[in-house]
Amino acid sequence: MMRREFIEFAPNLPVNVHYHSCKNYPIHWHKAMEIIYVVEGKISVNIETETHILKEGQIEIINSDEAHSISGRSGNNKALIFNIDTGFLNKYYDIENMFFYTETSDTDVQKSEKYEKLREHLAILLCELFQRSEDFEEFIEDTLVELLYHLINNFHYLIYDEESLKDNEVQFERYDRIIKYIYSNYHNRISLQDIARREYLSSHYLSYGIKNNVGHSFNDFLNLTRVEEAIKLLLDSNKTISEISEELGFSHTRYFNKHFKKHYRCTPMQYRKKHDLSAEEYEAMKKYDTLPINTALEHIANYLEDYPRFHSENRIIKLDIDLIGNAHGDSWTTGIESVYLGCCRELYSQRKMAYIAQAKKDLNFKYGIISNVFLQKGHTFYQMAYWEEMREIFES
Repeated sequence: MMRREFIEFAPNLPVNVHYHSCKNYPIHWHKAMEIIYVVEGKISVNIETETHILKEGQIEIINSDEAHSISGRSGNNKALIFNIDTGFLNKYYDIENMFFYTETSDTDVQKSEKYEKLREHLAILLCELFQRSEDFEEFIEDTLVELLYHLINNFHYLIYDEESLKDNEVQFERYDRIIKYIYSNYHNRISLQDIARREYLSSHYLSYGIKNNVGHSFNDFLNLTRVEEAIKLLLDSNKTISEISEELGFSHTRYFNKHFKKHYRCTPMQYRKKHDLSAEEYEAMKKYDTLPINTALEHIANYLEDYPRFHSENRIIKLDIDLIGNAHGDSWTTGIESVYLGCCRELYSQRKMAYIAQAKKDLNFKYGIISNVFLQKGHTFYQMAYWEEMREIFES
């Protein structure tokens, strides 16, 4: 039976969210990225070879096509499940075979600033999806782009394990490239020497670099990748163990059995028998209750205190200003609190900035809101090039 799920997204909405109290959700996978935010209680999340216990307030990221299951650890657990369209994210940065990681074993780690910012992004997405105020689709897309770069800068698998790579873009790109190569070619007979030649490095230097930056030796990482991919073939196909072993790139079935047992504590055949379910049995194992989204919003409202669109229909005024400088509406008065001006990358032209300056002078608004000030499409790290010229307008 099919364990791969197909997440559907509404037109112009590359994200959806569900609020569940979960008893059990069996092993499955999907192309969409999934972010779990536990609002209350405790749940257990199995992601391929690892098990993570999530407590109240903690977040777990499930990457594209990672096999995972969820079970409740307390009867009153409540969790937000965000599914994000990776096709949308790939338009801004190539995240194919890129992996993000959160730390759940140490409760205090998730109290840091980067986790607080992650919660803020998720809260804004929830707010926009629930309130559906004017132009909410645009705000959601802008927030998703901000979220993407926050993940790359703070939760990328390589950066999380080896913080020094964050400040060394050449090394970061090298080992990101190597990981992507392994994930794209694990089914072939690839070797450390092959990759060393591709990267113009000695095998000895590369062996040390992979161990130091990835946390596994080359062979261990390659075999772990093959074993994790084996789950999908065991549960979603009728192929024999020998056929699966060959498809994964193992030279012999005994090596497949050896490495699989190392991580799952059973043979591939035992794993298949344990988790083999008919379509009816699989659906029957899904035990969860769907909860009202608005009750989740109440739990995380503290992350929206500085977000002007949260219950702010009367505080933010959107004006339609055309390219010859005329404004439509009856808001040509002083004392306007806030005006949303748009996305920075769309406003960055001499002509549009001139109209912003004129609108500021005529309308005398107190705050001008511009999204994505510090992001530049295609770059990993935040940049402030646009802001310097924008700031001159607001300070004048």
